[in-house]
Amino acid sequence: MKLSVVIPVYKNHAIFLKSLRHNLKFLKDCEIVIVDDDPESDLKKKLEGFDVVYFKNSRNLGFAKACNQGVKLASGKYILLLNSDVFFVKGKVQEVLKEFEKDRKLFAISFLQIDGGRKVGRNFLYWNKGFFEHKGVDDFSPGINAWAEGGACLFEKGKFLKLGGFLEIYSPFYWEDIDLSYRAWKAGFKVLFSPGLVFKHNHETTISKYFERKKILEIAYRNGFFFIWINLTDKLLLLFHILFLPVRLLTTSLKDRAFFFGFVLALKDFPRVLKERQRVQKKVMVSDAKIILRFKKEIIGK
Repeated sequence: MKLSVVIPVYKNHAIFLKSLRHNLKFLKDCEIVIVDDDPESDLKKKLEGFDVVYFKNSRNLGFAKACNQGVKLASGKYILLLNSDVFFVKGKVQEVLKEFEKDRKLFAISFLQIDGGRKVGRNFLYWNKGFFEHKGVDDFSPGINAWAEGGACLFEKGKFLKLGGFLEIYSPFYWEDIDLSYRAWKAGFKVLFSPGLVFKHNHETTISKYFERKKILEIAYRNGFFFIWINLTDKLLLLFHILFLPVRLLTTSLKDRAFFFGFVLALKDFPRVLKERQRVQKKVMVSDAKIILRFKKEIIGK
C-alpha cells in the first residue's frame, strides 16, 4: 500500500470509534493501523467488523512509543498520523501526496485544523532569551511550517525511520512532534503546511481527562528543557541558554511553580538526555541559527 493511517488510542473509546466511522469515507483503499496504548482495554472487541491492523501494548507507553510501533507495523510508503479524536472535514489525501513527488527533501506536511472554532495548524518556533518558544500563526497559506503536528500530519516512512522516529524520552506527551520536525530540518529535510486537508480536532480532550493540570504543565516544561538540551548545537546559542537559565528559573518559577518542577524532572533524566543528544547530533547538517532565521523570514515574513 502507498498510504497507511496510524492512529494511537488511549482510552476514550467513544470519541475514537465515532471519528473512525466518520473518517473511513475519506480513507478508502488505505491501510489503517490502530495502536492501543491501554493494557486494560477492550477495544479489540469493539473493532470487530472494521478492516484494521490492531496492536495492543502490555502497558501504557505514551504517544511517542505508540506512534513508533504503528509506523513500524505499517506497510505504506507514506504515513498519515491521526489522533484518536480527529475528524476529517475535507480534502483528498492522494492529492496532497503529490507534494512528496515534487520535492525529495520533503519530510512531512501539516494541515489546517479547526479547534473549538479556531483555525490552527501552522506554527512558528523562535529563540527568545536563551530558550526556544513557539506559537501559532494566522497565515494559513501553503508554505513551510516549523513542525508537523502529531495530531494530523503526513510524512514519508523512510525518512521517519532514518531520523529514529519520535524520541520516547518525551513520553507520555508533548514536544515529540516539534522535536522530530526540528531534527528533520537539521538533517536537511523540509516540513510544509498545506490547507489542502482540513480536520476538526479538540486538542487535549484525552490528556486533560486522564491527567491533572499540574502534572500536564510539569511534563510540558520538562520536555521543553529536553528539546533544548538534545537539539541545540550552536555554541553561542547554547551559551545564551546557560546564562539565561538562572534568570528564567527565578522569574518564571515565581509565577508558575510547575516550571521549576519541570526543570527538576529534566535534570533527573539528564544522563539519558546526553545519550539522545549524542545520537541525534550525528545527523545534523544545518545550524540552529539558519533554521531559526528561515522560520522568521518564511513563516512570519520578517
